[in-house]
Amino acid sequence: MPRKPKSAKSANPDPRTLKPPTIFVERIDAFARDLAYGARVGDWTPALWIDASLPQQEFWSSDGAPMCSANLANYLDTKWPYDEEANQFSHPTYSFLEAWGYFTYKYSSESGSAKCFLLTPKAFALLEKPAAPPAVFISYARKDGGVFALLIEARLRLVGLPNPFVDKNLVPGETWQSVLRDRIYGCQYFVCIVGPESLGSVHVQKEIEWALAAGCTVISIWHGTTVDEIAPGIKQLSAYRELSTRQIITVKGSTADDYESAVNKLLNAMGYPTY
Repeated sequence: MPRKPKSAKSANPDPRTLKPPTIFVERIDAFARDLAYGARVGDWTPALWIDASLPQQEFWSSDGAPMCSANLANYLDTKWPYDEEANQFSHPTYSFLEAWGYFTYKYSSESGSAKCFLLTPKAFALLEKPAAPPAVFISYARKDGGVFALLIEARLRLVGLPNPFVDKNLVPGETWQSVLRDRIYGCQYFVCIVGPESLGSVHVQKEIEWALAAGCTVISIWHGTTVDEIAPGIKQLSAYRELSTRQIITVKGSTADDYESAVNKLLNAMGYPTY
């Protein structure tokens, strides 16, 4: 049987448990990622056989022990059920995996009816980043971190996070405190931008309190100050004590490279590779 999936709170759950995307190109990526994951955990091998000798039909199996093919069939039946109207499985056909560079042809069966393909390094590279974009809340004090918050938002969007939340996304007329609280409770990551006076803001303090209560992964990015250099009065605040015992990223200077390095560390902490 396929491996038991990780907890839903895991940063990188078994991608096979996620619903298939609706956008076709994303479905190709999702299918390739699932196949690579199954091979990595040993549910099937990286060598997969496809018999497409019948019109609109693909019969999939795996090299290795019979259980490998059984695991593969169970996965396909569960996540990509047979489409009776189209008379085919709902997953993208193998030709798209080959065209996208996720499959490479190995050889054919003696009869020529089935082809063996190997999952490529490109397919396994899909496992280097989260299968589903995590929800992210960016907390900052306007006086200390507004521009930096927008930079982080832009970089998160570039790596595929569609809606990182900053308070500029509030809709006029909304009860902002309840909206912010709900947003934080729905996030996996809480990113707090800390400047010299940020933690003195009652709004930032409240957001940190909500994030801790919600069980978010809290990451603070310090710029214009450090954990050690910040004013003595700030060090007496519970918000300081909570942040100082969790993951900290420090912007070591004021150049563009310094800020770029800090953002890259943030992306790495969220499971996104940077090169």
